Amino acid sequence: MDAAKIGLRLAMLRNAKGLSASAMSEAIGKSSNYINKIESGKSLPSVEMLIEICKFLEISPADFFDEELENPMMVGEMIENYKKLDSDMQRNLSELMKGMAEKQRW
Repeated sequence: MDAAKIGLRLAMLRNAKGLSASAMSEAIGKSSNYINKIESGKSLPSVEMLIEICKFLEISPADFFDEELENPMMVGEMIENYKKLDSDMQRNLSELMKGMAEKQRW
């Protein structure tokens, strides 16, 4: 993923959380235009800062780079809720999701 794609991905994820670039910059301890520079492709975050950005967004670095996931924050929330279910409920939910995914392919 090149700088432009990283910037676009970050903008999409930030917007999904309903945050301004300056608010996100300040929340991770950077100057108010730090996120703008990344989103415009003018700079890249260090590995350490990318990890901090992912923590802030509540996603894994793998989810950040998985362009097929439109809303990885929701996936994380779903997984956390799934873990709270007993095994019968997990099995039922899994079957429901399989059925929904099959219907969507049509």
